[in-house]
Amino acid sequence: PGMDLITPTSVAGSGVTVSGGEVSFSAATAVSINGCFTTTYDAYTIVTQLAQSGDSTISLRMRAAGSDASGANYDTQLTLNAATTITNARTTGATSGYFGYASSDHFSTINMHSPALAAITYYFSNVVYGPAINSVIVAGRHTPTTAYDGFTFLPGSGNLTGKLCVYGLRKS
Repeated sequence: PGMDLITPTSVAGSGVTVSGGEVSFSAATAVSINGCFTTTYDAYTIVTQLAQSGDSTISLRMRAAGSDASGANYDTQLTLNAATTITNARTTGATSGYFGYASSDHFSTINMHSPALAAITYYFSNVVYGPAINSVIVAGRHTPTTAYDGFTFLPGSGNLTGKLCVYGLRKS
């Protein structure tokens, strides 16, 4: 077992580029990644380092053939630990799923299962963001049994600057 760096077939969004498997973006209002999920892997890890121009949640949408899946099929459970306050939020039937929260800096790992299979896609993200030490844990799913080849990150406000890499988790 191990991880293989995946190079997306293409990216979309103003200020979004890909080089050697690393996707970089600057002042992007959407970061879309195409052709990173295949049936070669059942599970993936997405590693992000980013900054957002406004304090807000960051949403995730699954993507197939260059188009976002924006139907009301996303369910998430979010636990936010900001300073000394813990907040829980649950959404069902939303048009995108939360994956985290960001401000001036953000680091996260997102573990995703079955995105390229004709099955429900599940994901779990761990986020640390600042400038204070805050954290977010998100469990989510996208319920259509459709095979997807990519995803889009959307800031709740402002724009995103940073980088990400997608890794396929080897079965053996």
